[in-house]
Amino acid sequence: ILRSGLELHLSLKVLQSNAILLGPQVIEPLAEVLREMLVDLTSCVHIDKKPEEDDEMKDDDDAAAAKKEKEVGTVRDAIAAMAFADALMQLFPELGYSIASPALSKVIAALPGKSCTTPLLEAAFGAFGRMLWLNANSLDEIFPNNEENIASVVNTWMDVISSVSVMVMLSSRDRTIMFIDQKGAALALCGSICRSPRIARIVGNEILQFTGALLETEAHIDLDSLVEAACGTTRKVVGDGPLGDSASITAGILKSDPLLTVSLKEAFERAEKSIQESRQLRNSS
Repeated sequence: ILRSGLELHLSLKVLQSNAILLGPQVIEPLAEVLREMLVDLTSCVHIDKKPEEDDEMKDDDDAAAAKKEKEVGTVRDAIAAMAFADALMQLFPELGYSIASPALSKVIAALPGKSCTTPLLEAAFGAFGRMLWLNANSLDEIFPNNEENIASVVNTWMDVISSVSVMVMLSSRDRTIMFIDQKGAALALCGSICRSPRIARIVGNEILQFTGALLETEAHIDLDSLVEAACGTTRKVVGDGPLGDSASITAGILKSDPLLTVSLKEAFERAEKSIQESRQLRNSS
């Protein structure tokens, strides 16, 4: 598939479909190749272009046009790569994490102070939410010495997935998809609070406020509604959407996805307790 001559973002879509149908044996032999590929495909986020490269292009209209086209393609590939990374971690958590985490760590580390399009940020945070759920220490590991960057990333993340368009306001399905993104982020962030007193101290109150606002919505949405809406989102990655066996397999995967099934209320209560314990520990010391 990867040598088929398709553009890489299309190859990833086909590869994901095969992984859904056939299992991890599709991915395992390609782990190292995919790990490096995801880093390369997301380089538009985590590698800054050299100023002299831009200067050389200024006087050449054709080269400038080609450069612009390449940049657009790179952003498209980055979005596809992060959607693929998210899907891999959902399908095969341990294997997917080992493949996706190097690229996603570079992307998240590069976000503070960087101007990115909303679709790129949505893809980045969607995949990182899955990564953070699998490794609740991810933020500490990415930013070991910079608390401002942790606050910046978390607050930007919550802002991006809380932004409501007119279409979302009018569409019940779009509102459900938006809630899925918000619930996944809230669960991952609450898990991070429970694991890291540092995260609890830096952004704990903001995360609790964000999560608390979702509790009423969760009380009125059942799992089947979430699965039905989430199945529709696979069209972003698989083209026309899962059909036949792939559809039933996808639904089964979603029904066991912890970012859909775990109680937000319980996660909120555990995070709230962790913040209180962390605060008491700081006061006593």
